Amino acid sequence: LALLAACGPLRSSPRLPNGQVPPDASPPGIVSVRLVDFGTYRSRDLGRGAQPDTLNGSGPVSDDLGLERPGALVHARLGTSMGFRYVAEGTPAGAELPVRVVARHPPMTLEGRTLSESSWTDVVRIGRSNRAGWRFEAPHELVPGEWTLEVWQGPRLLVRQGFQVEAE
Repeated sequence: LALLAACGPLRSSPRLPNGQVPPDASPPGIVSVRLVDFGTYRSRDLGRGAQPDTLNGSGPVSDDLGLERPGALVHARLGTSMGFRYVAEGTPAGAELPVRVVARHPPMTLEGRTLSESSWTDVVRIGRSNRAGWRFEAPHELVPGEWTLEVWQGPRLLVRQGFQVEAE
């Protein structure tokens, strides 16, 4: 399991010296989302991060080295990364907002615990390329079938992409 989009600190709307928000300043907001590409990616492991809503409780944090094989068919083996890149349009450009990435997958079991959905928090940057994805890092994750990756901002679904995973 991997968090494949870069994370960073959240930024707030500009404030006046008295702490109030100026009348012309609106809070950061996402107006629309554009899917850039999806498929299997090359990625580089940058360490591990907490992901409590997963079987492992943590996962690798990776950076995006580019799309290797476009499309929804994924030939999974240990180390394979799949996902999508997207751009969130809104204001102000460059603002960072918290999102939740949800992976819906066939049941996977580890030490008697079974999950069909895994999720973790991430940050989306308005007007910039973002990535959501999954890296197969353990044998119990190599489950073939239909997988879906979604990005949510609160109760709002921003983007979703389905994949057909075949384990090698």
